[in-house]
Amino acid sequence: MYSTLKKYSGYLVFGFLTQLFSILLPPNPNISGTNVAFCNYYLNRWNIFNVHIDCDSQYFLLDSQSPMRLLSSETPLQDRPLHIIFVFIISRFLEVIGVPSGSISYLGEDNVPQTYNVLDYGVYVGLNALILGIAIYIVIRILLKNVKVKSVVTKLSLVFALLMIVQNPVNREFFWTPHSQIFNILIPAVLFQLVQKDFILTRKRFWYYLLFFAAMTLVYPTFSIVIAVFFVMSWRKLGKIYGLFTFLVLLPRILWPRIVA
Repeated sequence: MYSTLKKYSGYLVFGFLTQLFSILLPPNPNISGTNVAFCNYYLNRWNIFNVHIDCDSQYFLLDSQSPMRLLSSETPLQDRPLHIIFVFIISRFLEVIGVPSGSISYLGEDNVPQTYNVLDYGVYVGLNALILGIAIYIVIRILLKNVKVKSVVTKLSLVFALLMIVQNPVNREFFWTPHSQIFNILIPAVLFQLVQKDFILTRKRFWYYLLFFAAMTLVYPTFSIVIAVFFVMSWRKLGKIYGLFTFLVLLPRILWPRIVA
């Protein structure tokens, strides 16, 4: 594990450093520069750092503080419970070992001040970093594996591919904010891995991927688009029965709305 991280550490460090650069960019002029109900504006610090706060950010923070909101109509994020529950569990664990939660207050949509946990905010950003790191690892590992001659052109191509992963509108707007948009970077990376000619899908690995994709549909519903590729692969490599089993990925998406209904 250590040797693997060391091998790709340069790419990971470069990717994360570009995220520091992204908060130095001027705010999007189409987004408000004022605090309007903690919704769709920029947090500005020392006239240097500009962090975009999306309208859903308040719900991600409130729901991770009180996950029971997922069982009611208080939140529009009922379709992605696992993302919020992950943050709740990690934050509460960090509090148990002595990490202070901190607090910050902003006006809610009803103009009543609402308090948010700074620790939850940090955990969301930490998960964003983890997701981005996994996407970088998947893509760069595949590209390096297929490289035969490490020429200047090859190295430049790798840098260009890395920039496409780390510097795009999704990362620039959502990396530093509580949100699930960063999963839009992971999904194409996972699809890129699945379609590789040398990708081996055994029966044992099939169930691992099935459980992973099923769970991810409750983290970010758009992950359901992976099913089509996974279905074709399973049908061709493992047979019709396994192809049909891939639709079990949708089972959590079918059951969860009935639980919260």
